[in-house]
Amino acid sequence: MTTVELLTQLRALNVKVWLEGDRVRCNAPLGVLTGDLRQSLAERKPEIRALLRAAGHLTRNTTVVPIQQGGLRRPFYAVPGHNGDVFCFVRLAQQLGADQPFFGLQPPGLDGRPPCERIEDLAAHFVDAIRISQPRGPYLIGGYCLGGTTAFEIARQLQAAGQEVGALVLMGTAAPASFRLTRRVLGSVKEWVRNSAAGAKALVRAEPAERAALLRAKAAGLFSPKPQSERASIAACRERVELATVNAARAYTPGRYSGRIHVCLPNRADERSDECFVDWGRFASQGAEVMAGPDRCQHDFMLREPDVRIFADYLRGCFARAGERSFGLPSVAEQEAIR
Repeated sequence: MTTVELLTQLRALNVKVWLEGDRVRCNAPLGVLTGDLRQSLAERKPEIRALLRAAGHLTRNTTVVPIQQGGLRRPFYAVPGHNGDVFCFVRLAQQLGADQPFFGLQPPGLDGRPPCERIEDLAAHFVDAIRISQPRGPYLIGGYCLGGTTAFEIARQLQAAGQEVGALVLMGTAAPASFRLTRRVLGSVKEWVRNSAAGAKALVRAEPAERAALLRAKAAGLFSPKPQSERASIAACRERVELATVNAARAYTPGRYSGRIHVCLPNRADERSDECFVDWGRFASQGAEVMAGPDRCQHDFMLREPDVRIFADYLRGCFARAGERSFGLPSVAEQEAIR
């Protein structure tokens, strides 16, 4: 569930959520906030705070979403994963520091419009929006998960337009080779074995009454009609965006990028993953610089505490080494030299 979907669910339950200074406040009818909802609210406070702050700047056609404003450095523009949830970057933006502007790139389709069916078209849509926000480079571009594929094409199109790309960062982004049929089949088989084994063990170990309840719940989930509500409508839009993004990534054939790609992996073992993360270097004239998080870090949690701090530190270094300059101020490396 995305942050937007969570707030939509709360609104449907007549739960009011608002900002009071930097605090997220909540008012709910008696008994409405279950333990799960309270936990979701507590875990998503940073995302909710960022969404409510950004709401004043958003329109139905907004593409460049302010995650963190202020600061004089070059902005960082980041493409989210295939679900289009730009607020997945909130913790990363916070760890980069208040002096680093951070904008999420929200794909068309979440508002009911048709989603883009090709990576090239989605990237062109983002390039137009980025250049309105920042007319000249150098540009700092990144992407998480499948969003990294679009970020790669954004960087290529900016270069084709004669603009400089200061840094291109791909965070947990599967390379095109991972979409080859043999690799997808192998990955699907591995996942099926893991999931089937776990589910079968849970079912076998359950008491007879619990086993029957599990089977009834499974059947109910398969055959119960889905409610036609605002929340269902938002979820349907997200699902269309997800499907379009995945299909577009599978069909995408990368061209050549004139520069170096910074590839962030959740952990070192992912260098040998079926997702072929490190293969991105083959599409860059200067290859790829690969960094990996700690062994405990997993893909779905690399943008959350505690490991997001490691990736934020790396990004700061990328921006400095790329010669990133703030508007009218020396780069990070130059400031250190001055001191």
